[in-house]
This record gives sequence, structure tokens and C-alpha cells, in this order.
Amino acid sequence: MSETPATAEEAVELFLARRQRGEAVDTKAFAALHPSLAPELESALDALIALERATVETDPEPLPEHIGPFRVIRELGRGGMGVVLEAVEEPLNRRVALKVLPPELLSSPSARARFRREAELAARLDHSGIATIYGAGVENDRPWIAMRYVEGRTLARAIADTRRDARAGGASCVRLASTGARGREAALLVASLLSKVARALHSAHEQGVLHRDIKPSNIIVAPDGSPVLLDFGLAIAEVSDGRSLTSTGEAPGTPAYLTPESVSGELPRPDVQSDVYALGVTLYECLALRRPFDAPTPAALYHAILTGAPAGVRVLNTSVSRDLAVVTATAMERDRGRRYRSASALADDLEACVAGRPIAARPVPLYGRVLRWARREPRLALAIAAAIVIAIGGLAWVSIVQTAAGRAVAEKNKELSATNVSLATAKAKAEANEHVATQKADDVLSLSAIQNLQDLVDRADQLWPADPENIAKYEEWLRDARALLEGRPADPARGIKARPGLAEHEQKLAELEARALPWSEEEKARQRASHPGATELASRHEWAFADGEDRWWHVQLVKLIADLQAFSDPKAGLFSPGISKEHGWGVERRLDFARTIEERSVSGPEALKRWAEAIASIRDTARSPMYDGLVIAPQPGLLPIGRDPDSGLWEFAHLEIGEPAERGPDGKLVLKEETGIIFVLIPGGTFKMGAQNTDPSGPNYDPQCSDREMPVHEITLSPFFLSKYEMTQGQWMRFTGSNPSYYAVGSRNARTVFTALHPVEQVSWLDCSQIVSRLALVLPTEAQWEYACRSKTHTSWCTGDTVATLAGHANIADEGSKDAYSPSWQYEAGFADGFVLHAPIGRFEPNAWGLHDMHGNVWEWCRDAYASYSSPVKQEDGEREVPGPRRRMVRGGCFGTTAIYARSASRDVFSPEFRSYDLGLRPARAITSP
Repeated sequence: MSETPATAEEAVELFLARRQRGEAVDTKAFAALHPSLAPELESALDALIALERATVETDPEPLPEHIGPFRVIRELGRGGMGVVLEAVEEPLNRRVALKVLPPELLSSPSARARFRREAELAARLDHSGIATIYGAGVENDRPWIAMRYVEGRTLARAIADTRRDARAGGASCVRLASTGARGREAALLVASLLSKVARALHSAHEQGVLHRDIKPSNIIVAPDGSPVLLDFGLAIAEVSDGRSLTSTGEAPGTPAYLTPESVSGELPRPDVQSDVYALGVTLYECLALRRPFDAPTPAALYHAILTGAPAGVRVLNTSVSRDLAVVTATAMERDRGRRYRSASALADDLEACVAGRPIAARPVPLYGRVLRWARREPRLALAIAAAIVIAIGGLAWVSIVQTAAGRAVAEKNKELSATNVSLATAKAKAEANEHVATQKADDVLSLSAIQNLQDLVDRADQLWPADPENIAKYEEWLRDARALLEGRPADPARGIKARPGLAEHEQKLAELEARALPWSEEEKARQRASHPGATELASRHEWAFADGEDRWWHVQLVKLIADLQAFSDPKAGLFSPGISKEHGWGVERRLDFARTIEERSVSGPEALKRWAEAIASIRDTARSPMYDGLVIAPQPGLLPIGRDPDSGLWEFAHLEIGEPAERGPDGKLVLKEETGIIFVLIPGGTFKMGAQNTDPSGPNYDPQCSDREMPVHEITLSPFFLSKYEMTQGQWMRFTGSNPSYYAVGSRNARTVFTALHPVEQVSWLDCSQIVSRLALVLPTEAQWEYACRSKTHTSWCTGDTVATLAGHANIADEGSKDAYSPSWQYEAGFADGFVLHAPIGRFEPNAWGLHDMHGNVWEWCRDAYASYSSPVKQEDGEREVPGPRRRMVRGGCFGTTAIYARSASRDVFSPEFRSYDLGLRPARAITSP
């Protein structure tokens, strides 16, 4: 392999990689190999060794209690590029796997860049077999990635456990579950499992992402037997975007799983078949309980990969079928022409093995195998041929013995299964009888209150938006909620039974607790130890009852009372005018808004006056030529606030989550923290979407455009409303009662004090879709976003064709990022926008249609699922018509990306669950008919 680093940083990365492979590398000798990089390289290596010594001599770094919004539980494991922790995301109470950069790599710019790149690439992927990325951020200068927590054990652990059993005369194939499967059944379980991994891997390849480090330790098997692919720390986009994060000439991945062409340096960069080969090695290791190539030194390992031939998997494990052995060998073929071309093809054959169908792969013909063997070992040809004959006889005998043993085991398992079914049936009946015994007639209504409460919560979650059409439903809901809380007296004449309310539930709880067993001495001692200054025993948390039924009812009533109290909390309950963090506005607040919004926005004297002026102006082609005589009716929930003096477009205040903005003497809007959403009425029209890089005189020429932005095509859109600004933290908080933003109101970072006018961030597509739908709004389609961004322009940015034209208009990675981030952070040299992180809305100049921050500040979610431009679009709004759940589009770039990502045509894509500190939204709204 070529090892010619161009910089001292790349040389250090190469040094670390060689050390990780087990090579004994002396720092001075290594530095002498690269004299052009001295003395900087010598200094860097000395610092690295000093850091390692300090790490060894000191205690391990204690786990922090919190990292960002996560409460750390324990360490799950660590590797070369990260420490993985089990954590709980607050206040969602969701378990996550939190990956953080280890302390020794915090000062490595390339490690930080690679860590961030892992989050970006993995967030593009949306497959049940790939660990979902929930978000990424930085806490105390340490980057973190939050991903789906998957219980289970890695394949590497399963292989190690099975090897231990094998030494005691147990399994010959990796055991994936506690089923005790052996022999052929275990081999088929392995094939089934790895076929699912191959499907997940193929999904990543379809999205242009190569994993580059497939191995058993990066595959975890959940308790239900489903595999999940982990760790995209070495992943790259198959189509390079110019951000190479590995050292020059250094083959990425774990040596034992590298392809021969990667080891020899024949392949300039990894491809799909590199991942397929590594998955083939993993399959071999699961079936044979050893790697196909292993050696005591790296040099010997590479020599074996290049020249050796692994033992046939059936030689090491006779329970592997011939077809499965062929599949394994084809996945690891040295000849790329015979190797599977895709992970999907490998999955097809693995599934065929499990189902007993014919496979597509064919074994190397006998003469071909003989030729290969004879070329390697001509002197031993005759001896090995004789050995093969003997081995075949021996394998046949073992197969006969195993078949007979297998039949005996199958009969025994059948008997045990019948016994287990009988026991399970008896146990189920006993449990059912015990449950029935606890149901007394006078407790039925208490039990129904639990379900009634949940029904009310479910109904409230459906009662959106807060429109006049829902007034009757809100009133009915409030009556039902009041009856649940207050109870109802019996009415024998009408056959109505009494319904207990909160007071009755509390009374019953008090009666139960009066029957509780007295404090034990152990309980008293424990309580006094935890409250040393108390003169009396603290409130009891552990209750003991002589009767099991009392114990069960105590648990139910404690939960019911707590839920009812939270339900009716005047500030944060659903039965209140407050705001619930889980469910949004309380129903009383929704009802109040629904009763008044029509008068405030449409029918009141001031609203009538404003709408009359707006409708006349919009329809008048002399005053508003861009609207081409558009006839619009009053829009409930919106209040006209006049035309923008520069763009000439009409603007409207959205009244639900803020106050209407007012115009200053210059006609410009005066923004306050309590300001609500401001919509611009975007005129309809036909525009050219996308970009091309072949014809400088053609439309939308952009030399930096990528394939996913092509071809240029025409889209016709109806008029629509689009927010003039990104949605603010204040607006989000006024509707949800919480602020998910990492750089939240009141915090300070990088010389910025964050206020309610900063954009909300760290919100997923799912979060945004739910919130805007409750507000009777939508996310803009990609077509609507690009149309509004371009505002009739055809240049790379709406400001022009050069980065310099963005000055004063965009918040991107600029000279300030150079001081705030690591040296490897990419930024626009010579560009200074005054902000390292996101800026308050309206701080930069708008585009021609009066829209601010279309380039930079925070990424903005779009409604569309990812699709190529060959996919059809819906009429009126231009949404791409693609079936099934997909990753979702984001537009506009952010404060941490360079200008190339903020171009008008630039597209990026993330999983709908992904959250990040640079990801927000810009709401849109359709025009409603009168």
C-alpha cells in the first residue's frame, strides 16, 4: 500500500492506523521516513506519546452525569473512534446509545471531522436494520451522536461465547439465540441473519453510502433475533463530495476484513464489493468460528490475504450445506469478476439457502480449483489429493453420525415442547383466575377511569387545529373531562350508577394505606438514614400489604391519581388553559382561541378593513403585477399587515402563536420576541428547478452542482404562503411549552447570547410535521422552497454566481469558524458574516421576495421524501410522488457549512427522526378557498 502522507496531520493518522494494526512503530524511525514533514511531525508524535502515557498513568475518565439533553447510565463499549454510552434522553425518557469522541482524539481535527461525517452519512439512511441517528451535537467541546439503543449482543460476542462452548465440546457454528440450535439449523439461522444485514447494507449502498468497516463487532443481534448494523465511523459517500477523511494511501477498515485489492493497492478507493467481501468474511467467521485469514503479524496477514486460500467452510463445519458454502466462497472471491456485485445479490442467495431454493452463484469448477491449488503447491499435489479422499470418507461418517444424533435430539425436543405447552397453559389459567379474583363489582368504575382518562388524552391529540369547526368537540371534551375529575352522583330513577371522581379515588387510596402493614425496623432505619435531620419518619415510598389484592389496587390508584392531577394541572395539564409539554395547548386554551380567531382575523371591523385593502391590491395588476390578477378570499387565522416596501409582495401575520408584527417608519417590520409567524404571499408561476454544469449560457448553470440536482426541469406552482423567517424558539415554545434547541434561549456560546428570536433547532422532520399540522400549516415542498429562494433568479445563489455576493445575506461557515472550531473545519476564506452559530431571524438582508436566511443560518426541513428529479410531481405544490417511508429533504445549508451547501439548487437528505443543532424549519400554508 502507498503510504505517502502530504501533511503532518495525515502522517499522525497513518501512525495511529499502523499501531492499531499491531505494528511496532518507533516514533523517531517513523518521522525519519518523512523528512519533508519534520520537525512538525516529530513534535506531534512526541505529544501523542506523552498523551498516551498520561492516559495510562491516570485513572480512567469518570463518566459525566449529563451530556447535552442526555442522562448517562453506563458505558457500553469503546473503540478507536468513540466511546458508546447508554443514556436517557430527557424529557422524552427515551433510551439511546450515545457515542462520544474519546478524550485522546478531541484535539485531532480529522477525528472530529470524521465523527461529524459519521452522523451526517448515517442520518441519510432509513432502514430498520441500521441504527437510526436521532441527533448530533457538541457538549463542552466534545462531539456526540445519539442513536437508537439496541439491546442484545454483537456478533463478535456471540462468536466468542460459542468458541468457549466449542472448546467444551459444544457448538460448531455461532449460536445466535438461546434456542440451542445446532448443526444445520444453526447454519441456516446464521444465513438468515446475515441476509438481513445484507439487505440493510444494500439500502445504504442505494443511498450512496459505503460502510467500509463491516465486521462482527459492528453487527448487534436484538433479543428478537433481528440484526442491526452499527458504526458508520469510516463510512463515505460513494460519490465523493470532496471531503476525504482518511489518510492518503491508507486502506480504511479492519485488516482481517480487507479485500485483496485494497491490501495490494490495486483499487484506488473502496466500492460496494469491498463491503460485500467484508460481509462474506463475517459469514465465514460465524459458520467456522474463525476468520478465513489470520496471522501473528500484520505483514503475514496481508500476505495470506493476497496469496493464501482459506480452508473451505464445510471442512471446518460439516453442518454447512454445499449451497451455503458456495455463497460464502463467492462473497469472499479474490476474483472481483466472480464476487457478488451487490449486497442485494448476496442477500438473494442467502435467502435461497434458507428456503431451500436454487442459488444463483456457482462453485468454481473442479478444474479451476485444481489449477489454483497446483499453482500454489505443485509438490504437494499428490499428497493433498490423497488427503482429500480420506477427508471425504471421514466427513461422510461424521454426517451419518450427526444425522442420527439429530433425529434423536429432534424427538426429545418434541417431547419437551409438548410438556412446555402444557405447563404454559396451566400457568396462563392460574394467572387468569388470579386476575379475575381481584375484580370486585364496586371497583369496576375505578378501573374504567384509567381507560376513560387515556381515551380523553387520545381524543385531545386528535382535536387539532384550534379552528371554529372544533368548538363543539372541545365543549364536549371539556364536559367529559370535568365528569371524570369531579365524579357523578347516582341516579337510581334513571338507572345511573355513581361515578367516582378524583376526591373519591384519593379517599379510597387513604383507606388502602390505612390497612398497610406497619413500618418494619429495617424500613425505619433506611428512612432515618436517608433523612438524618428529620424528627419524624419521611413520607413512605414502599408499601407492604397482607392482601395481594390491596397491593395491586394501591399501585393502580397511585398512578391514576398522579395522572389525574397532571391532567388538571392549571399550567401544564390538558384540562386547563396552560400548555402540556407532551400534548401542546390545553383544551381550554384551544377552545378560547377557536371562539375568537374568526373575529380577530376575518370578521371583526379591523380585520374587514385590512382584508378589503389586501384583496383589492392583490387583484390590481397595476399595483401588484406579480400576482397577475389573483383573487383571494380572507384567510382565517391570518391578518394582512401590508406590502413589503422592497419586494412589493403582501405579508400576513399568523395569530396563533404570537403577536402581529408592526412596521416602522421605513416600512420594515419591527421584530420582537413575542412576534408570531409572518407569511409572504408567494405568487404562482412556472420556474426552472435544479441545476446543470455543462452549458454556461444555459438556464441555472452551476459548476458546483451534483448529479442529484440534475436535470433542470420546469415546475408550475400555484400561489402559496411561506414564512418570511425561519420559525423561532419563542414561537415553538408558545405552542408546545418546551424548547428542544441546543443553543436555547438564555444560553451563551461563541460570543452569542441566544434569545427567543433565534431559530428553533434540534427538531426532527417528525416533530416539525406534527407541529405544523396542529397549526393548520405545512412544510414547504422542495419545489416551493427552491422557487421562493430563487425569486426569479437563475444563478448559483439568489444573490449571484460568486460567494462574495452572499455578503450581508447569509450566515455560513466563515472566518469566525476558523477560531471557534478545529483547524480542519471547512470555511469560506475571506468571508465574514459576524456569527459563528445561528443568528436571530431578520439579521441578514432578504432576497428579492423579502425572505430572510434562505442561504445559511439553519438547515430547513422540506415536506418531500427523497426522490430523483425523474419522479413525477403533484400539481399545484410540486411535491415528489414517491411511495413508502423515505428519508426527507433539507435545504439551504447552515451556519456550519460552506457556501456550496447553501446554493439555491443544493439538496441534502436526512432520516425523518434526525435532530441536530443546525436543523430547523420554515412553515408554509396553502391558500384556502372561501
